[in-house]
Amino acid sequence: GHGLGDLRSLSVAGTYVLWATRTQVTLGSTDGAESLVPPRALLDDKSLQDLAGSTTVEVVEATLNFDGKSFMMLAWNTDQAALSLFQIDITPQRAQNAVAEDQSLRQLRHTWTSKDVRLLVAPEICFAYHDRR
Repeated sequence: GHGLGDLRSLSVAGTYVLWATRTQVTLGSTDGAESLVPPRALLDDKSLQDLAGSTTVEVVEATLNFDGKSFMMLAWNTDQAALSLFQIDITPQRAQNAVAEDQSLRQLRHTWTSKDVRLLVAPEICFAYHDRR
């Protein structure tokens, strides 16, 4: 629908649904679009670029954590040929503005040189695995 591009990932936690395209991560409800709870961009192309420090960054995958309070995101930076893992808290401010310049996100220390890494989120841990192995 909204001209955002192909769906990269989709995840659900409780009544929340999170979907990602190449340039945006959006939060919505499993009940569909409602006037009280419309879908909201948690991260848009501008905040994604600010987060990565590059204009050649794209979302590879975004997955809600089980409590629905944060999500894990893999982002590919073409300039650096690197895949980075981020944990991003879902806050009222983020739901209002899709802002990435705050303390509610953190880049985790490991990066990969391949876009073929995927995520599996469990209640207490997140696994990153290579989808060709």
